[in-house]
Amino acid sequence: DALPISNGGVQMPGCDKNAISQIVDIDGIWQGTRDFVACNHLRSYKFYSDSIVNVDGFTGFPSSSYDSFKSGSGFPCPSGGCPQMGHFADTFKGVTQSSQKFHLNTGDASNFSRYRYKVSVTVTGSSSVDGYFNVALYGSKGNTRQYQIFKGTMKAGSTYSAFIDVEVDVGVLSLVKFLWNNNIVNPLLPKLGGQSAEVKYGKDGKTSRFCGSETVRENILQTMNAC
Repeated sequence: DALPISNGGVQMPGCDKNAISQIVDIDGIWQGTRDFVACNHLRSYKFYSDSIVNVDGFTGFPSSSYDSFKSGSGFPCPSGGCPQMGHFADTFKGVTQSSQKFHLNTGDASNFSRYRYKVSVTVTGSSSVDGYFNVALYGSKGNTRQYQIFKGTMKAGSTYSAFIDVEVDVGVLSLVKFLWNNNIVNPLLPKLGGQSAEVKYGKDGKTSRFCGSETVRENILQTMNAC
């Protein structure tokens, strides 16, 4: 059977909080103390609970190690699909080998489900700028928070890519929002923009493309529409 491994199988996100923050988050001294002491092990039943109402939110990607998974191995799912961790694990009809491993990331608090995308953005602007840029995905079922795609020297005409595990199934993608920021105050007030973006969904490999028509100053949202 396919048994996806979450978060590398060692330290679960959110389990590195101190005892006080864990107790405050959970709103109960006994429950909070118990969860803090055995956090990593208790996550299994919390993952299962969230998997019941998030059918595709715990997709395991075929990869030999967690490091290779983080680098994009096994993305997108092969033609036979990927298994789910949790309640819908038995619905997977694909063929697996006994030694085959599947990996996924989860959130650090409930809702733990995550949906994996690869985002590639080509930037445009008058000059190279040091800083970072984020994107948010918008679709028929909602939108994500902002996720950082790149940090460093952003050069006009260059393309930057990252894998992101987002907190909501956005459905059919309709637009991407782009926002960049300088690491330092730049008196030249440079402008930068997303020239184009390609977003690939891990579950089925579906790719959507978006185009931007402007450059903006830092901390100003730019909307990139389907093209």
